[in-house]
Amino acid sequence: MRTTDSSTVSQSRAAAGHGCAVVIESPRFGLRTANLCSGGRPLSVTLHAAWDASHFAAAEIEAMVGELADWARSNRSDPAMRIADDTLTNLS
Repeated sequence: MRTTDSSTVSQSRAAAGHGCAVVIESPRFGLRTANLCSGGRPLSVTLHAAWDASHFAAAEIEAMVGELADWARSNRSDPAMRIADDTLTNLS
């Protein structure tokens, strides 16, 4: 097993026939996605966004997080890659 600090390097090595790449980024170099499972259930990565509600750019941060969540929803066809409906929560 070889590890790297770069998903791009991992994917390029896999595309060149040097094993597989386990990354959370979208596939590149003609690779395809596959779920990793443990105990019969797909593994998942949960991403959280949090910011101080009194931050001077709180509205802009919330808008950016909303755009990121929209992008993730529109770019993931795999049901295991879903975005929870309660993604945006302002913690005052």
